[in-house]
Amino acid sequence: MLDVKKIAFNTAIMYVCLIAQTLVTLYMSRVILQALGVIDFGIFNVVSGVVLLMQFLNNTMSGSVQRYLSFELGKGRPDNVTRFFNVAIAVHLGIALLAFILGESAGFWFLRTYLNIPPDRLAAAESVLHCVIAIFMCTVMTVPCTGLLNAKENMVAVSLLTLAGAVAKLAAAFALVAFEGDRLELYGVYLLLIAAATLITNYIICWSLYPEARLRLVREKRIYRELTGFAGWGLVGDLASIAKNQGTTILFNIFWGPAVNAANGIAAQISGQVQTFSTMLIGPTDPQIVKSYARGDKESMFKLVFQTTKICFFVMYTVCLPLAFEMEWVLRLWLAQVPEYTPIFARLVLADGLVLMLSSLLPTVARATGKIAAFQLIVGLIIFINLPSAYLLLASGFPPYTVFLVSIAVSCMALFARLLLLRPMVGLSLGAFVRQVLIRLAFLVMVTAVPMIALDQYIPDGLAHTAAIIFSAPALSVLAMWLFVLTATERRYVIAGLGKLIARRRGDPARATS
Repeated sequence: MLDVKKIAFNTAIMYVCLIAQTLVTLYMSRVILQALGVIDFGIFNVVSGVVLLMQFLNNTMSGSVQRYLSFELGKGRPDNVTRFFNVAIAVHLGIALLAFILGESAGFWFLRTYLNIPPDRLAAAESVLHCVIAIFMCTVMTVPCTGLLNAKENMVAVSLLTLAGAVAKLAAAFALVAFEGDRLELYGVYLLLIAAATLITNYIICWSLYPEARLRLVREKRIYRELTGFAGWGLVGDLASIAKNQGTTILFNIFWGPAVNAANGIAAQISGQVQTFSTMLIGPTDPQIVKSYARGDKESMFKLVFQTTKICFFVMYTVCLPLAFEMEWVLRLWLAQVPEYTPIFARLVLADGLVLMLSSLLPTVARATGKIAAFQLIVGLIIFINLPSAYLLLASGFPPYTVFLVSIAVSCMALFARLLLLRPMVGLSLGAFVRQVLIRLAFLVMVTAVPMIALDQYIPDGLAHTAAIIFSAPALSVLAMWLFVLTATERRYVIAGLGKLIARRRGDPARATS
């Protein structure tokens, strides 16, 4: 049985923290852009992109660690949780050392040879690269703790740690404004201190709360092979995703320079918030999916995937819809200076994020089986289409936003590939997903988009236009969700839940617990 109350509680906690984190992060971007300027902001993003090319190593192991920890908890084997946790620490220490060697050698060679950086900012860029490599190492070593906290469904700790990191970065941004020296170099140092503090705090929390986190030397080679072997097949998919994101950043720098990197950096901030939004919304359900599969309860697993996908898409779409129509106004309000191409980049990033949300839980279903070789290889090769396509478009003189159009098309291809591959793996029906999720959400988009386009066209620009868009979008989304997306059973469940909530507020314990 699914622990519905725990999922609801964790989702509510993460949603509240997500709103606070989003507001902090967006305001932080404004302060940093003002403090660094367009060129230095673009340099920081492209230098970070060089190191984040190695992020595929971290992403691959992260999914593997959380899968095994959740699976062993679902099976009720705490000793195995301890073994996998300690093996994860050892493996991630190896990844961190490898990242250091590659970053300090190949990273500097690539920076000096290929990146388009003004000569007078090269020394600062090299200093930032040192810091970003160390930040990446801290992030890698945090993965075992994050995996354990997620497997234990301690979303309060996960959310508060994420929020604390965002607040610390905002404080660093304000300190940056008051500094008179080289702000780009100082920004790298501040972020390194925050990453180190986050690493230490994660381990203190895990050691304090969970006996499974106690340190011990694990000599069983089987566990090392199992954990890394599972992750190895995920390497293709994660490498393709990193090539798509960071590879595009580097291509923008080569063909268009730091100014377009600045616009892409703003779009990346928005994309990062979209991904964080997605992760936090689906985070409480990930462990439940793996545990349901471990118990052999596929029916509950499919039900959870379908319902969570619909709800998460609705929530994200409700936020993205008014943003898409009022992007220029939002950017002017958010940023003191808006780099060229930022509005169209931002709109296309939101669209891509919505497509990705539709398939966000499908990799978790595949990982739950432990047999992900074909799944990761095929989907990874599809996602990898992004990088050569981006190179051909930019080299042929197409405008930079066409890269994001290709990304949306590839995300759609990857969605259907995942659905087709999961049918023989776990019995997930493509037809059922299309009928119960995609068609219903298509009605949501059509029913809301048409009147919003009409409002945008017929109401003159100004305060009335902005107010109409901001207030109409959520109202239309809620109405369309109720009429076209929710099933009759789901509507009854919502009504019953609201009835219990009202009863609690009125002090009627009999109805509140019924």
